[in-house]
Amino acid sequence: MVGVTDIPFAGQGIGLGLEAFGAFEQYSAAKKQAGISQQEVGVEEQQDAVRKQAMELQYKRQSMQGLRQAQQARSMAVANATNQGAGSGSPQSSGLVGGLAGISGQAGVNQLGLSQNLGFGEQMFGLNSSLNALKIQMAGTQSQMALGQGLGGIGGGIASASSSWTKGGQTLQDLIGG
Repeated sequence: MVGVTDIPFAGQGIGLGLEAFGAFEQYSAAKKQAGISQQEVGVEEQQDAVRKQAMELQYKRQSMQGLRQAQQARSMAVANATNQGAGSGSPQSSGLVGGLAGISGQAGVNQLGLSQNLGFGEQMFGLNSSLNALKIQMAGTQSQMALGQGLGGIGGGIASASSSWTKGGQTLQDLIGG
């Protein structure tokens, strides 16, 4: 038969059970949240990979376009020099040589700029990758933190319940019959 003094102990037991269940649910939700965060980072990495491919393709296209423009300018310079008779006396006139050198120099400067931009882009994608790795670590740490909070809550509940079990001069050992 249940006595009046047994009711608080039953309530404490139910409270501890609910506290444990709540802690488990909190941990489960945090673990799911961490998994979702990791999936988000995975999608961000895929997006970065596509952007990187697009950047590299753009670099190749611009590089080829620069080479084509330099070839066209060189051809036009040779044709103009020939039409004006600059190439008739000597194999190459100083004006033509200077013009061709200027065209080659500008093409080299343009190519250097493209290469530098590609290098900066590569660095940014590397930094994004490092940031994504840190995000994954943070998601795992948050899940671990939720577990710790849940266990701490259960421990606090047990400590609170055990202190009230000694009220009225009875200890838990007295109640169990020891």
